[in-house]
Amino acid sequence: MSGQLGLNSLTAGTLGRLQRSDSALSESIRKLSSGLRITQAADDAAGLSMAVRLRAQVRGWQMGQRNAQDMISLLQTADGAMGDVTAQVQRIRELAVQAANGTQSTADRQAIQQEIASLQGAVQATVDGAEFNGIKLLGGQLATPAPTVDVTGILGGVSGNGTSSTASGTYQIKVTQAPRRAAVVGDQPVTTIASGPVQMTISGAIGSKTLTFNTGDSPATMVATINAQSATTGVQALITDATTTYDDGTQVDPFGDGYLYLRTVQAGSGATVTVSTTGDAGNDHTGFGLAPVSNTGQDLQGEINGVPATAASGGAGFTLTAGPAAGGANGLTVTLQNPPAGAFQAALQGGTYPAPGVTLGNITVTAFAPTVVDLQLQAMTGPSAAHLRTIDIAALTVGAVSIGGAGTLGSIDVTTEAGAAAAIALADAALVQLAAARGKVGASTRGMESALTRASDAELNHIAAVSRIEDADIASELSSLVRAHVLQQAGLAVLAQANVLASSVLDLLRPAAALGQAQSLYQPSQV
Repeated sequence: MSGQLGLNSLTAGTLGRLQRSDSALSESIRKLSSGLRITQAADDAAGLSMAVRLRAQVRGWQMGQRNAQDMISLLQTADGAMGDVTAQVQRIRELAVQAANGTQSTADRQAIQQEIASLQGAVQATVDGAEFNGIKLLGGQLATPAPTVDVTGILGGVSGNGTSSTASGTYQIKVTQAPRRAAVVGDQPVTTIASGPVQMTISGAIGSKTLTFNTGDSPATMVATINAQSATTGVQALITDATTTYDDGTQVDPFGDGYLYLRTVQAGSGATVTVSTTGDAGNDHTGFGLAPVSNTGQDLQGEINGVPATAASGGAGFTLTAGPAAGGANGLTVTLQNPPAGAFQAALQGGTYPAPGVTLGNITVTAFAPTVVDLQLQAMTGPSAAHLRTIDIAALTVGAVSIGGAGTLGSIDVTTEAGAAAAIALADAALVQLAAARGKVGASTRGMESALTRASDAELNHIAAVSRIEDADIASELSSLVRAHVLQQAGLAVLAQANVLASSVLDLLRPAAALGQAQSLYQPSQV
């Protein structure tokens, strides 16, 4: 047995094992009390992440089932209303057959017509009153075709389109500010590279490229190297002379020729050019004559119908869109195509591209009245856009079933034999239309029922998957609990025994202490 007093290794080792068994016991109790295998992220980080995603899917499938059930209820409401209309039309046809018989007098046919008029009102009331949660089901929906825009006589490369807010009329298009390209120019003439390598990074609207120039590279070499990457950067280079101008017509180098001039291929606010250099000692950009610099282009600005329009730029060119202040032109968008890269400057200088103050001409807009089309509703039957279905319910306010206009139920008049015969044909056409509409609703209902079944199955499968990941195995956890509990009890017992063994060192010290006391009793006192 060791006789050390400093460190009791038996106690320390036993205590560490006891702490581990306590932790295991706590973990088992936590899992059993919650019923979950994963009670915190540390238990299974990957499993927790997967469970969170699966739970989102579960809730999506649950909501999808509710959506499908609501849509089924809506479709059943529509089908019931169509069934009522069908019965009313059948009665109208029956009355028309009766009125077509030669035995009916004028008074008889007038009485029949009165009942038909009542049925016509019932049909209209049924169509108007069929709704679900405030949604009119049988009246269809309005669709406004986009108006046509005539750009005849306008500068080439101009197109236009309107919206449902754009009224018919002729509107003037005027340019108030020409577009500009982004451009940067050196602050000193460009020279041959005296000490290379020197790097230039050019960033344009398309991308960025770092170019390397070596000792002896001439200005012409620099220009050729930069232009070889125009397709990558959207930036082109040239050496200025007395004829070089910015897009607004001002001269680039009024103090002399030979400056390095970089500009974007296209114009507009989306056109940018940024230049930075490395390797030029003292940042004196020797050779380039171009300090780190950045510039942005500007969009074309203009007016429509005498009111400033909203300007924008994109791949197709520049657009001007009229707002409500432009009156009937509201929503009208005019697109001015971006000239080809090599022709942009020539187009500006040659007058073929609109300059400030130029009136392009008049655009004629022809708008169309809204039309009634079938009602379309979206049904989300699952957790993602892949489960989105479109439900189509035929509009009964158009066609033979509608009440109003020639060739409809509303035009039936059986006060004559000829009118009665025509009424039979109209009723037949209405019944055909109703049968097709009800068939479409029935097919949609069946589709929703199938979607509901799929959503229910998917929900159960996802719940089972979540359970396998998150839920605790009770039998296994009980076994772990018993093991941890036994280890804890054993650890406590062993810890007590280890402490007893350590205290035996005191038994060795007790005789020495007693001897010291006896010697102190017989020691003669000193005077």
